[in-house]
Amino acid sequence: VKEQRQRQREVMQFYATHQGKEQRREWDINNPKQLKNDPLPRVEGVPCPTSSLQEFAGEDPDLKNRKKAQAHQNNTWNKQQISEKNLKLQREKQVEALGYDRSEQVTHKAWQIEKSIAARKAESCKATAEFNRKLAEQNKRQSLAAKDWDTQCS
Repeated sequence: VKEQRQRQREVMQFYATHQGKEQRREWDINNPKQLKNDPLPRVEGVPCPTSSLQEFAGEDPDLKNRKKAQAHQNNTWNKQQISEKNLKLQREKQVEALGYDRSEQVTHKAWQIEKSIAARKAESCKATAEFNRKLAEQNKRQSLAAKDWDTQCS
């Protein structure tokens, strides 16, 4: 039994090393990657079978170069969009900074106006108080003078 198993292992090892799929006589028919590995019939030096077509509608013979050009164009467009976006953000920041400066200027001007109005109001109140004080003094003098005259007359 051991000898039989040993012979079977040797046979299986021989099949695996010397009789793989690639070495069978039908391999060219059964090879799933045959079409990928074969060169195109329209390439120089490759014989063209009679039944094969040379070009198909929609086939792009310059696919690699076109894809490379498209990738380059996409990169260029992306860089352009990035630079435009950065420029837009920079402009928005400048406008915002100008708006902030303008807002500060307006606030400062309003504060100055309020300050001057308050100063004028205080000045007016002071002048009114002075006028009222002088008027009260004058009325007091007149009433004293009137009393003195009444006392002198009576």
